[in-house]
Amino acid sequence: MQDERNNDIQETAITGVTGPITGWLDGHTILVGLLANPIRHSVSPTMHNNAFAKLGLNGLYLCFEVEGDRLEGAVKAIRTLGMRIAKEAGVKHIYNGLGMVVGQGAESFKLWTGKEMPVDYIKEIVAKA
Repeated sequence: MQDERNNDIQETAITGVTGPITGWLDGHTILVGLLANPIRHSVSPTMHNNAFAKLGLNGLYLCFEVEGDRLEGAVKAIRTLGMRIAKEAGVKHIYNGLGMVVGQGAESFKLWTGKEMPVDYIKEIVAKA
């Protein structure tokens, strides 16, 4: 498989990563993330990073554990960096809990990339995570 610059995407053995990831990041990388607390249990990075790789997109999804009293400052920092806030950018459904993972993930993935997330493939990955 290759990304949008025809670089090969190889499966990589990294602790905590259960699928292929892109082998490089650069100034064109799409950075997507989730602010929450707690967040370390989230399978969203597995879902999104595998979708980026499967579609050959230069993207990276990270989770940021932000305490409630620091959330306002984190959101200000995102705006300062020119990053988009999902709800303000048009994400229609924002849910809490496991029920939101694939649906909200697919919706935000399309918002950030303009492409449909391969939902069936991602459901298989998330089920194994």
